[in-house]
Amino acid sequence: MKKCLKGFAVAFLVSTFICAFSALSFGAEVNAADKSTKNDEKPGWHKVSSKKYYYVKKSGKRAKKGWLTVKGKKYYINKSGYRSTGFKKIGKKYYYFDNKGVQLKKSTLKKFLKTGLKPVGQTLYVWGGGWNKEDTGAGKEAVTLGISSKWKKFYDKNDADYDYNQTRYQIHDGLDCSGYVGWTVYNTFNTSNGNEGYVMEEEETAAYAKKGWGKYAKAGSFTDFKAGDIMSSSDHVYIVLGQCKDSSVVLLHSSPPGVVICGTCTPDGDENSEAATLAKKYMKKYYPDWYSRYGTITKGTYYLNSFSRMRWKTKGACMMTDPDDYANKYADQILKDLLGPI
Repeated sequence: MKKCLKGFAVAFLVSTFICAFSALSFGAEVNAADKSTKNDEKPGWHKVSSKKYYYVKKSGKRAKKGWLTVKGKKYYINKSGYRSTGFKKIGKKYYYFDNKGVQLKKSTLKKFLKTGLKPVGQTLYVWGGGWNKEDTGAGKEAVTLGISSKWKKFYDKNDADYDYNQTRYQIHDGLDCSGYVGWTVYNTFNTSNGNEGYVMEEEETAAYAKKGWGKYAKAGSFTDFKAGDIMSSSDHVYIVLGQCKDSSVVLLHSSPPGVVICGTCTPDGDENSEAATLAKKYMKKYYPDWYSRYGTITKGTYYLNSFSRMRWKTKGACMMTDPDDYANKYADQILKDLLGPI
Protein backbone atom coordinates (compact mmCIF):
# COMPACT_ATOMS: atom_id res chain seq x y z
CA MET A 1 0.00 0.00 0.00
CA LYS A 2 2.82 2.46 0.91
CA LYS A 3 4.56 1.69 -2.35
CA CYS A 4 1.37 2.49 -4.20
CA LEU A 5 0.89 5.76 -2.28
CA LYS A 6 4.48 6.77 -2.87
CA GLY A 7 4.11 6.09 -6.58
CA PHE A 8 0.88 8.04 -6.60
CA ALA A 9 2.54 11.04 -4.95
CA VAL A 10 5.33 11.09 -7.51
CA ALA A 11 2.87 10.70 -10.36
CA PHE A 12 0.77 13.53 -8.93
CA LEU A 13 3.75 15.92 -8.77
CA VAL A 14 4.83 15.01 -12.29
CA SER A 15 1.34 15.40 -13.70
CA THR A 16 0.94 18.75 -11.92
CA PHE A 17 4.17 19.99 -13.50
CA ILE A 18 3.10 18.76 -16.92
CA CYS A 19 -0.31 20.40 -16.64
CA ALA A 20 1.27 23.71 -15.63
CA PHE A 21 3.74 23.51 -18.50
CA SER A 22 0.98 22.56 -20.92
CA ALA A 23 -1.13 25.50 -19.81
CA LEU A 24 1.76 27.87 -20.53
CA SER A 25 2.32 26.22 -23.89
CA PHE A 26 -1.37 26.46 -24.77
CA GLY A 27 -1.36 30.14 -23.91
CA ALA A 28 1.57 30.62 -26.23
CA GLU A 29 -0.29 28.81 -29.01
CA VAL A 30 -3.37 30.99 -28.55
CA ASN A 31 -1.32 34.17 -28.72
CA ALA A 32 0.66 32.88 -31.68
CA ALA A 33 -2.51 32.23 -33.62
CA ASP A 34 -3.14 35.97 -33.87
CA LYS A 35 0.37 36.90 -34.98
CA SER A 36 2.01 36.96 -38.36
CA THR A 37 3.65 33.74 -39.44
CA LYS A 38 7.28 32.94 -39.65
CA ASN A 39 8.87 33.47 -43.03
CA ASP A 40 9.12 29.73 -43.67
CA GLU A 41 5.36 29.08 -43.22
CA LYS A 42 3.62 28.58 -46.54
CA PRO A 43 0.03 29.66 -47.27
CA GLY A 44 -2.51 26.97 -46.35
CA TRP A 45 -3.50 24.90 -43.34
CA HIS A 46 -0.95 24.14 -40.63
CA LYS A 47 -1.37 21.44 -38.00
CA VAL A 48 -0.68 22.10 -34.30
CA SER A 49 -2.36 18.93 -33.00
CA SER A 50 -4.97 16.43 -34.16
CA LYS A 51 -7.74 18.95 -33.49
CA LYS A 52 -5.96 22.27 -33.98
CA TYR A 53 -5.32 23.75 -37.41
CA TYR A 54 -4.63 27.36 -38.30
CA TYR A 55 -4.65 28.94 -41.74
CA VAL A 56 -1.94 31.09 -43.31
CA LYS A 57 -3.13 33.54 -45.95
CA LYS A 58 -1.17 34.57 -49.04
CA SER A 59 -0.30 37.77 -47.22
CA GLY A 60 1.68 35.71 -44.73
CA LYS A 61 -0.71 36.41 -41.87
CA ARG A 62 -2.80 33.87 -40.03
CA ALA A 63 -6.56 33.98 -40.39
CA LYS A 64 -8.27 35.56 -37.38
CA LYS A 65 -11.66 34.94 -35.80
CA GLY A 66 -14.47 34.85 -38.32
CA TRP A 67 -15.59 33.15 -41.53
CA LEU A 68 -13.00 31.88 -43.97
CA THR A 69 -13.57 30.50 -47.48
CA VAL A 70 -10.90 28.27 -49.00
CA LYS A 71 -11.41 26.73 -52.45
CA GLY A 72 -15.16 27.17 -52.15
CA LYS A 73 -15.37 25.54 -48.70
CA LYS A 74 -16.49 27.57 -45.69
CA TYR A 75 -14.72 27.42 -42.32
CA TYR A 76 -15.02 29.37 -39.09
CA ILE A 77 -11.88 30.44 -37.23
CA ASN A 78 -12.46 30.55 -33.48
CA LYS A 79 -11.11 33.15 -31.04
CA SER A 80 -7.96 31.06 -30.50
CA GLY A 81 -7.17 31.19 -34.21
CA TYR A 82 -8.06 27.58 -35.05
CA ARG A 83 -10.75 26.17 -37.31
CA SER A 84 -13.98 25.11 -35.59
CA THR A 85 -15.45 21.61 -35.59
CA GLY A 86 -18.81 20.27 -34.42
CA PHE A 87 -21.73 22.53 -33.52
CA LYS A 88 -20.97 26.20 -32.96
CA LYS A 89 -23.35 29.03 -32.20
CA ILE A 90 -22.46 32.09 -34.27
CA GLY A 91 -24.72 35.03 -33.58
CA LYS A 92 -28.15 33.53 -33.02
CA LYS A 93 -27.71 30.49 -35.27
CA TYR A 94 -26.11 27.07 -34.85
CA TYR A 95 -23.73 25.81 -37.52
CA TYR A 96 -22.02 22.44 -37.87
CA PHE A 97 -18.46 21.88 -39.05
CA ASP A 98 -17.10 18.41 -39.88
CA ASN A 99 -13.83 17.00 -38.54
CA LYS A 100 -11.96 18.85 -41.30
CA GLY A 101 -13.59 22.12 -40.30
CA VAL A 102 -15.85 22.33 -43.37
CA GLN A 103 -19.29 23.81 -42.79
CA LEU A 104 -22.10 21.39 -43.60
CA LYS A 105 -25.45 22.60 -44.82
CA LYS A 106 -28.52 21.93 -42.71
CA SER A 107 -31.10 19.77 -44.47
CA THR A 108 -34.59 18.31 -44.05
CA LEU A 109 -35.92 14.79 -43.51
CA LYS A 110 -37.58 15.00 -46.93
CA LYS A 111 -34.32 15.89 -48.70
CA PHE A 112 -32.53 13.11 -46.79
CA LEU A 113 -35.00 10.50 -48.04
CA LYS A 114 -35.07 12.00 -51.53
CA THR A 115 -31.29 11.66 -51.63
CA GLY A 116 -31.55 8.07 -50.43
CA LEU A 117 -33.87 7.24 -53.33
CA LYS A 118 -31.39 8.32 -56.02
CA PRO A 119 -29.42 5.02 -56.22
CA VAL A 120 -32.58 2.88 -55.98
CA GLY A 121 -33.20 0.59 -58.93
CA GLN A 122 -29.82 1.16 -60.58
CA THR A 123 -27.17 0.22 -58.02
CA LEU A 124 -26.23 -3.36 -57.21
CA TYR A 125 -25.03 -4.65 -53.86
CA VAL A 126 -21.25 -5.02 -53.79
CA TRP A 127 -19.47 -6.22 -50.66
CA GLY A 128 -17.19 -3.30 -49.72
CA GLY A 129 -18.88 -0.87 -52.11
CA GLY A 130 -18.54 2.68 -50.83
CA TRP A 131 -15.49 1.83 -48.71
CA ASN A 132 -11.87 2.75 -49.40
CA LYS A 133 -9.28 0.24 -50.58
CA GLU A 134 -7.88 -0.10 -47.05
CA ASP A 135 -11.38 -0.97 -45.78
CA THR A 136 -11.10 1.64 -43.02
CA GLY A 137 -13.73 4.18 -44.06
CA ALA A 138 -15.37 6.05 -46.92
CA GLY A 139 -14.04 5.52 -50.42
CA LYS A 140 -13.98 8.03 -53.27
CA GLU A 141 -17.59 7.44 -54.36
CA ALA A 142 -18.91 7.92 -50.82
CA VAL A 143 -17.37 11.41 -50.54
CA THR A 144 -18.40 12.51 -54.03
CA LEU A 145 -21.59 14.37 -54.86
CA GLY A 146 -24.06 12.55 -57.09
CA ILE A 147 -24.50 9.05 -58.45
CA SER A 148 -21.39 7.33 -59.76
CA SER A 149 -21.75 6.48 -63.46
CA LYS A 150 -19.94 3.21 -62.71
CA TRP A 151 -22.88 1.96 -60.64
CA LYS A 152 -25.36 2.13 -63.52
CA LYS A 153 -22.83 0.66 -65.99
CA PHE A 154 -22.27 -2.28 -63.66
CA TYR A 155 -26.01 -2.71 -63.23
CA ASP A 156 -26.51 -2.73 -67.01
CA LYS A 157 -23.77 -5.36 -67.44
CA ASN A 158 -25.58 -7.80 -65.16
CA ASP A 159 -28.92 -9.59 -65.17
CA ALA A 160 -31.36 -11.49 -62.96
CA ASP A 161 -28.66 -14.05 -62.12
CA TYR A 162 -26.40 -11.50 -60.41
CA ASP A 163 -24.44 -13.08 -57.54
CA TYR A 164 -22.76 -10.64 -55.16
CA ASN A 165 -20.49 -13.42 -53.88
CA GLN A 166 -18.67 -13.25 -57.20
CA THR A 167 -18.02 -9.48 -57.02
CA ARG A 168 -16.70 -8.95 -53.50
CA TYR A 169 -14.50 -5.87 -53.07
CA GLN A 170 -15.19 -4.48 -56.52
CA ILE A 171 -15.61 -1.35 -54.45
CA HIS A 172 -16.26 1.07 -57.31
CA ASP A 173 -19.09 -0.91 -58.91
CA GLY A 174 -21.85 -0.63 -56.29
CA LEU A 175 -22.66 -0.13 -52.62
CA ASP A 176 -22.95 -2.30 -49.54
CA CYS A 177 -25.32 -1.38 -46.69
CA SER A 178 -23.00 0.95 -44.77
CA GLY A 179 -21.57 2.39 -47.99
CA TYR A 180 -25.09 3.30 -49.07
CA VAL A 181 -26.04 5.00 -45.80
CA GLY A 182 -22.70 6.82 -45.68
CA TRP A 183 -23.14 8.03 -49.28
CA THR A 184 -26.67 9.24 -48.48
CA VAL A 185 -25.58 11.18 -45.39
CA TYR A 186 -22.65 12.76 -47.25
CA ASN A 187 -24.78 13.82 -50.21
CA THR A 188 -27.42 15.27 -47.91
CA PHE A 189 -25.13 17.67 -46.05
CA ASN A 190 -22.21 18.47 -48.35
CA THR A 191 -21.79 20.90 -51.23
CA SER A 192 -18.30 19.79 -52.31
CA ASN A 193 -16.29 16.59 -52.72
CA GLY A 194 -13.60 15.10 -50.50
CA ASN A 195 -14.76 16.15 -47.05
CA GLU A 196 -15.27 13.95 -43.96
CA GLY A 197 -16.80 10.59 -44.88
CA TYR A 198 -19.57 8.75 -43.03
CA VAL A 199 -19.01 5.12 -43.97
CA MET A 200 -18.45 2.96 -40.89
CA GLU A 201 -19.13 -0.50 -39.51
CA GLU A 202 -22.82 -1.32 -39.26
CA GLU A 203 -23.02 -1.39 -35.46
CA GLU A 204 -21.32 2.02 -35.29
CA THR A 205 -23.65 3.81 -37.68
CA ALA A 206 -26.32 4.73 -35.13
CA ALA A 207 -23.49 6.47 -33.28
CA TYR A 208 -24.13 9.49 -35.50
CA ALA A 209 -25.88 10.52 -32.30
CA LYS A 210 -22.46 11.05 -30.70
CA LYS A 211 -21.93 13.94 -33.09
CA GLY A 212 -24.95 15.59 -31.53
CA TRP A 213 -27.08 14.87 -34.59
CA GLY A 214 -29.78 12.87 -32.85
CA LYS A 215 -30.86 10.58 -30.03
CA TYR A 216 -29.69 6.97 -29.72
CA ALA A 217 -31.95 4.11 -28.57
CA LYS A 218 -30.88 0.51 -28.01
CA ALA A 219 -32.51 -2.36 -29.87
CA GLY A 220 -35.62 -3.64 -28.11
CA SER A 221 -36.29 -0.41 -26.22
CA PHE A 222 -38.83 0.99 -28.71
CA THR A 223 -41.57 -0.01 -31.13
CA ASP A 224 -42.03 3.21 -33.10
CA PHE A 225 -40.22 4.13 -36.32
CA LYS A 226 -40.16 7.54 -37.97
CA ALA A 227 -39.01 8.86 -41.33
CA GLY A 228 -35.24 9.26 -41.49
CA ASP A 229 -34.38 6.99 -38.54
CA ILE A 230 -31.03 5.27 -39.09
CA MET A 231 -31.20 1.68 -37.87
CA SER A 232 -28.12 -0.45 -37.21
CA SER A 233 -27.29 -3.96 -35.99
CA SER A 234 -24.11 -6.00 -35.88
CA ASP A 235 -24.43 -6.91 -39.56
CA HIS A 236 -26.70 -4.41 -41.31
CA VAL A 237 -27.90 -0.81 -41.47
CA TYR A 238 -30.95 0.76 -43.09
CA ILE A 239 -32.93 4.01 -43.31
CA VAL A 240 -36.59 4.18 -42.30
CA LEU A 241 -38.81 5.72 -44.96
CA GLY A 242 -41.93 5.46 -42.81
CA GLN A 243 -44.06 3.25 -40.60
CA CYS A 244 -47.48 1.94 -41.62
CA LYS A 245 -50.73 1.78 -39.67
CA ASP A 246 -50.22 -1.97 -39.08
CA SER A 247 -46.77 -1.14 -37.57
CA SER A 248 -44.82 -2.63 -40.48
CA VAL A 249 -42.00 -0.46 -41.86
CA VAL A 250 -41.03 0.73 -45.33
CA LEU A 251 -37.27 1.16 -45.55
CA LEU A 252 -34.38 2.00 -47.84
CA HIS A 253 -31.23 -0.11 -47.84
CA SER A 254 -28.59 -1.88 -49.89
CA SER A 255 -29.00 -5.60 -49.49
CA PRO A 256 -28.48 -8.32 -52.12
CA PRO A 257 -29.23 -7.77 -54.92
CA GLY A 258 -28.95 -3.99 -54.37
CA VAL A 259 -30.37 -0.63 -53.31
CA VAL A 260 -34.15 -0.90 -52.98
CA ILE A 261 -37.35 0.20 -51.32
CA CYS A 262 -38.28 -2.67 -49.03
CA GLY A 263 -41.06 -3.57 -46.62
CA THR A 264 -41.09 -5.54 -43.37
CA CYS A 265 -43.71 -7.89 -42.05
CA THR A 266 -45.93 -6.81 -39.15
CA PRO A 267 -44.64 -7.21 -35.57
CA ASP A 268 -46.54 -10.51 -35.30
CA GLY A 269 -44.92 -11.87 -38.47
CA ASP A 270 -47.60 -11.33 -41.12
CA GLU A 271 -45.79 -10.92 -44.46
CA ASN A 272 -48.93 -9.59 -46.15
CA SER A 273 -48.24 -6.26 -44.52
CA GLU A 274 -48.97 -2.73 -45.66
CA ALA A 275 -45.24 -2.06 -45.98
CA ALA A 276 -44.64 -5.13 -48.15
CA THR A 277 -47.53 -4.14 -50.43
CA LEU A 278 -46.32 -0.55 -50.74
CA ALA A 279 -42.75 -1.60 -51.51
CA LYS A 280 -43.92 -4.01 -54.20
CA LYS A 281 -46.23 -1.49 -55.88
CA TYR A 282 -43.71 1.37 -55.84
CA MET A 283 -40.81 -0.74 -57.09
CA LYS A 284 -43.01 -2.16 -59.86
CA LYS A 285 -44.28 1.24 -61.03
CA TYR A 286 -41.25 3.49 -60.58
CA TYR A 287 -38.40 1.01 -61.05
CA PRO A 288 -39.87 -1.49 -63.56
CA ASP A 289 -36.58 -2.80 -64.95
CA TRP A 290 -35.30 -3.64 -61.48
CA TYR A 291 -38.62 -5.16 -60.47
CA SER A 292 -38.73 -7.38 -63.56
CA ARG A 293 -35.29 -8.74 -62.65
CA TYR A 294 -35.42 -9.06 -58.89
CA GLY A 295 -38.94 -8.38 -57.60
CA THR A 296 -39.12 -7.46 -53.91
CA ILE A 297 -38.25 -9.26 -50.68
CA THR A 298 -40.24 -8.81 -47.47
CA LYS A 299 -38.07 -8.56 -44.36
CA GLY A 300 -38.90 -10.32 -41.09
CA THR A 301 -39.35 -9.23 -37.49
CA TYR A 302 -35.55 -9.12 -37.07
CA TYR A 303 -35.68 -5.72 -38.79
CA LEU A 304 -38.17 -4.49 -36.19
CA ASN A 305 -36.67 -5.93 -33.01
CA SER A 306 -32.91 -6.26 -33.40
CA PHE A 307 -31.72 -2.84 -34.60
CA SER A 308 -30.62 0.16 -32.58
CA ARG A 309 -31.92 3.54 -33.66
CA MET A 310 -30.58 7.03 -34.28
CA ARG A 311 -33.37 9.58 -34.54
CA TRP A 312 -32.50 13.02 -35.91
CA LYS A 313 -32.83 16.13 -33.79
CA THR A 314 -34.92 18.69 -35.66
CA LYS A 315 -34.79 21.65 -33.27
CA GLY A 316 -32.07 23.78 -31.70
CA ALA A 317 -28.54 22.66 -32.53
CA CYS A 318 -29.48 20.20 -35.27
CA MET A 319 -28.57 19.02 -38.75
CA MET A 320 -32.14 18.29 -39.83
CA THR A 321 -35.41 20.17 -39.80
CA ASP A 322 -38.83 18.78 -40.67
CA PRO A 323 -40.96 21.48 -42.32
CA ASP A 324 -42.87 18.77 -44.20
CA ASP A 325 -43.89 17.03 -40.95
CA TYR A 326 -42.56 13.68 -42.19
CA ALA A 327 -41.99 12.51 -38.62
CA ASN A 328 -45.76 12.41 -38.12
CA LYS A 329 -46.75 10.90 -41.47
CA TYR A 330 -47.36 7.30 -42.48
CA ALA A 331 -45.25 5.57 -45.11
CA ASP A 332 -47.93 5.75 -47.82
CA GLN A 333 -48.18 9.53 -47.42
CA ILE A 334 -44.41 9.95 -47.61
CA LEU A 335 -44.03 7.71 -50.67
CA LYS A 336 -46.77 9.58 -52.49
CA ASP A 337 -45.08 12.89 -51.72
CA LEU A 338 -41.62 11.66 -52.78
CA LEU A 339 -42.47 9.60 -55.86
CA GLY A 340 -46.13 10.10 -56.72
CA PRO A 341 -49.30 7.98 -56.65
CA ILE A 342 -49.57 4.26 -57.36
